[in-house]
Order: sequence, then C-alpha cells, then structure tokens
Amino acid sequence: ADVAGHGLGPSLLMASVRAALRALILVQNSPETILSMLGKTLQSDLQTSFITMFLGSIDPEQHLLHFANAGHAPALHYSAHRNRFRDLEATGMPLGVEDPPDYTTGPTVRLDVGDVVLLCTDGIVEAMDAKGKQFGYKRLKEIIRRELNRPLEELVNVIGAEVQSHYVGDAPDDDLTVLAVRRVT
Repeated sequence: ADVAGHGLGPSLLMASVRAALRALILVQNSPETILSMLGKTLQSDLQTSFITMFLGSIDPEQHLLHFANAGHAPALHYSAHRNRFRDLEATGMPLGVEDPPDYTTGPTVRLDVGDVVLLCTDGIVEAMDAKGKQFGYKRLKEIIRRELNRPLEELVNVIGAEVQSHYVGDAPDDDLTVLAVRRVT
C-alpha cells in the first residue's frame, strides 16, 4: 500500500489502514471484498487523500494467486517456465477516489515452481537520476531476470542498491518498498 503524501498525516492514515486491514482479514478472505470494505470503512478519512493498494491471497495447495489492485503500480509476475513477465494491473481506483468503492478480482495467477511475484511502490520505478530519467520497469525486470537465482532477500537488496545508486541526492523523493514471493516447491 502507498498513501499519497509524506509526513505525520499520511503516516497516521497508514496506521489506521493497517489496523482496519488486520481486522478485515479475520472475517473475509476475498481480496476484492476486503478492498471494498476497507474503502467504505476509511471513506471519511480519505476526503483529501487516497491510498493505492495491491491485495493478494495465495492458495498454498492449488498454487494460485488471487488479487485485487486499488490503483497501485502493477505487481510483476515472472513465469520461470516461460521466461516471461505479466503485469498484474489495477482492478479499481485508489481507495478514497470512488464512493462507494468497487473492486473486482484480477485474473487468477497460477504459480509454478520458480515463479516470482514482486510488488513495489512507485518510488522504485519513478526514482530519477541526474538526467531526469526514471529507473523504470524495464530496468527492474532486467534485474529480476539477472538475479532470479538468488535468495529473495538478496534479490530485494540488489534492487534496493541499484535504485539507491540511480537516484539523485542523499534521500529518495518517495518511499522505496519492495516485496517478493517465490514458489519453491
């Protein structure tokens, strides 16, 4: 998830989102239903802001990923068998944009052995270098392919290091968050 803005206000809003999300997942397991309920719960808090969020659920027996995406940057599914990426695009607007919120489930993703799903905040792909060039999805995908056989923690660290060496200044303009999962058996 990614809250619009920086500072204390968005941080407090994210804390509320986390608390509400933790309560909702105890009573519901459908990503689109959880996002809709979360949007309704937080609507009054989102009058001047919005939140993007990718919410997924993995069935560990069937090896299926079910997801809904509230305006978040697309998650990347790398199919090891096909050596191909699939973008898991938004299935609805960011939380706080529509009243009432309405989300659908994205296409179900089969996870084969070796497949990786990577989520990141827009700060990763939008990090700018001194010439104003974004880090971009193309470069992110190249790193994933190149470093695919590393443990996930190392893959995430390599992505972080390359983004850090790409942007200008002592600190990035936006938050830099990466989450990766891999099917191993």
